[in-house]
Amino acid sequence: MKNTELEKIHNNSLIPKRLNDLVAEVLEEDPAYAADELVELSEEILFQLSAIGMSIYLNQSNQKDVFNDFIIDLFTVKSHSYNAGPLFKWTAHMVKDLEGDDVSLIKPRN
Repeated sequence: MKNTELEKIHNNSLIPKRLNDLVAEVLEEDPAYAADELVELSEEILFQLSAIGMSIYLNQSNQKDVFNDFIIDLFTVKSHSYNAGPLFKWTAHMVKDLEGDDVSLIKPRN
């Protein structure tokens, strides 16, 4: 699939290998059949952002029980019941009121 924006970030050393591999899969796929690869890439991006957001949240002193309960549930449940969208939504709520240099890296600028 020809995509100039994806080609710009492909093989960027600042991007995790897993993301670079998924970008390569999208670029190598026929455009008519790239939907699955695009969904997988999108989910991985959300998972990566969620992981960063959770690590920033856990380093903050301003924590809420509801978020901590969610994290405990996330890591103790045996199934893979959390997909990328809801996981990202929870994490966005965790970091939306936080301040500092770390969180400013992932929060949108106004």
